[in-house]
Amino acid sequence: MNSIRWTFRVLPDFLVAIGVGLLSALVAAVAMGYSQVPLTIPSGYDGDGLFYGMLIKGVAENGWYLFNPNLGAPFGLDMSSFPMADDSHFTLLKLLSLAPESWASSYTLFYLFSFVTAAVSAYSVMRNIGINRAFASCGGLLFSLQAYHFIRGAHLFLASYFCIPIFFWLAFKVHQATADFKSNWLLTALLIAMVIAISGCGIYYAIFGCILIAFSAVSGSIEKLTWRPLLTSAILGILILIGVSINLTPYFLANQTRDGASSVAARSPQESEFLGLRLTQLALPSPAHPNRFLNGISKYYDDHAPNVNENWSASIGIVALIGFVLSLSALLFLFNRPKFRPLIFFGSLNLIAFAFGTIGGVGAIIAWTAFPMIRGWNRISIVIAFVSLCGLFWVLQHISNGIRSRKLQTAFSICVSVPIGLFGMWDEVPYWEMPMAVRNQAPFQQDEESGKALMRALPSNASVYQMPYIQFPEGAVGFREGGYGLAKRFLHTRGISWSYGAMREREGDNWIKALEALPLRTRIEKLAGSGFTAILVERNAFSDSGRELESQLSNQVGPPTQICPDQSCALFRIDQSTPLHSTPFLLAIRGQGFGESQAGAVLPTDSLSMFDTDARILLLNPLKDPVLTRLRFKFESRDGTPISATLGEDERVNWSLSSLSNGQFDEVIELPAGISALKFRFSSPSKSNVRSDLRASISTLKDFSISAETHRLAGRDKPNQGTPEDQIFTAK
Repeated sequence: MNSIRWTFRVLPDFLVAIGVGLLSALVAAVAMGYSQVPLTIPSGYDGDGLFYGMLIKGVAENGWYLFNPNLGAPFGLDMSSFPMADDSHFTLLKLLSLAPESWASSYTLFYLFSFVTAAVSAYSVMRNIGINRAFASCGGLLFSLQAYHFIRGAHLFLASYFCIPIFFWLAFKVHQATADFKSNWLLTALLIAMVIAISGCGIYYAIFGCILIAFSAVSGSIEKLTWRPLLTSAILGILILIGVSINLTPYFLANQTRDGASSVAARSPQESEFLGLRLTQLALPSPAHPNRFLNGISKYYDDHAPNVNENWSASIGIVALIGFVLSLSALLFLFNRPKFRPLIFFGSLNLIAFAFGTIGGVGAIIAWTAFPMIRGWNRISIVIAFVSLCGLFWVLQHISNGIRSRKLQTAFSICVSVPIGLFGMWDEVPYWEMPMAVRNQAPFQQDEESGKALMRALPSNASVYQMPYIQFPEGAVGFREGGYGLAKRFLHTRGISWSYGAMREREGDNWIKALEALPLRTRIEKLAGSGFTAILVERNAFSDSGRELESQLSNQVGPPTQICPDQSCALFRIDQSTPLHSTPFLLAIRGQGFGESQAGAVLPTDSLSMFDTDARILLLNPLKDPVLTRLRFKFESRDGTPISATLGEDERVNWSLSSLSNGQFDEVIELPAGISALKFRFSSPSKSNVRSDLRASISTLKDFSISAETHRLAGRDKPNQGTPEDQIFTAK
């Protein structure tokens, strides 16, 4: 009986919430142009939109986002080095990828679904804190249709902010001292699962949630003179930390166990000031406001104010701005009025959120003193938007509660919420003369045709080297192609591997940078010897549209095999136009355990000091098969410590370096495909206790070189001595 009553009590809210979510998605779809173009056109198709397209297609083809063999050829793209706490988003993308649709369809559906989840989440939380259905419906709709949501369409995961109302709800319960982890084990288990799940919606939103919860705990404990809010917030903080840590486990493991740069996504504290929140941008209309006068005000500010960047998305709209002013006014003038306590609480949350987000605020202090990785503090504007909407509709609910007649309350709520909702949608939803999806249709279809042409011109499982070299991720802008433009070839082909997308400062990226330093003719031969089929000149990434490079390539390998239909690229086949004796481009990269500079840096041809009990040099073989390889170096032990060298994870190849004649090592080995570690092991680890003093080093390596002994696979051809250019040191 109780379950039946509960169902009838919850069912209306469930249906209303779904209706509000679907209405939000419908409005968004029309605003983005999906009434004119199919869902197969992504809403974001430049900048970070291409980055997320790479991830979506990678999830669909490889099961998850962490490794993609078709990017960063020849070694693949390993995303574990890039911190992403978005497993909840990736799980949804994984579910969407099960349908036989394209990555672009998954992109669009994920984006439109983010409007549904934001509206449902906001509606549910507003209902839980005592706001009636009419006002909660209006609030959920306006929260999901924030201008922030549309402007962040290319930042796909930032556009999925359904976790914000849930974090607010947790903060509200903590402040009210009503959160209870012991009342019901099933509800407690669901609460724990929910907290861990929303912790996988991005590191920014998790931190914003922690700020709300922590402040609510402190203020609640002081206000109610009890430790319960602090204890509850500590439990929630631990759960959020566990959730974020689970998401970041691949990143932690990569930086702990892998050689190379310590952090791919390094940030500077200056960025927290540059990307901070401004009160002006919070209050100004949307940069794409439908009213020409209001739109002009926003554009004038953006054109004349300094350091306008992604913070231009911070506008919360007039409706939320009214709630923002009301909540701060209550905090300032009604702090001793108990019946306004919820509104005062909303004002305090808005104040603390603004204090963290504003330029030169608490967030900047944290960046300068402790943790610079969080730089985009302007993104906390979406938190302020929700809290402000709660404040406004709480005031309206308070007015409604003063009406004695239930029917008049309902009529008042509907008569007020409908015009507010219509006005808020007009004010918030951006207007473009050419909606985003419509704007993306032509370039998307052009690239799609180019992809089909490239697939016809290339054999299956081909590897293509793209020129020019552009770092990934967050690399320098490649002229008209932007930072991620080279990803379009991967997005519109199947079964082809592309050189673009090697993780910055990691082994594959070092391999490409070393290759780029070679003369063009040598580079072509090494590419052919390393298994590449063709070179693709990305014309839009050159200031001269690649004319000079294409002329040089034509002189070396003949005219292009294929010109893309939109003239954006030229394909040169190299697998049939280069000498058969070309050898693979082998590389050695200094790993951990050496004293001179950081791991991943240049391996010098002179002395290389070792301190660690597990020093490593990484050997890179770009082929998919073993290659007969000659290793040469001179070993010197400074204190007579016995040392051995092993190759690979199984360590079946083992040399005793202490017994070498004159310290000279010269061996022809079978180098496995991919990346192998040459490890140096000391028999007396206790002697390697001083690493900062070069004079205390245990041993040194000199004149390290690596060369391919044959242009074919190990065990199939007779070795040769190689040529001088085959003897490669490391890449920087």
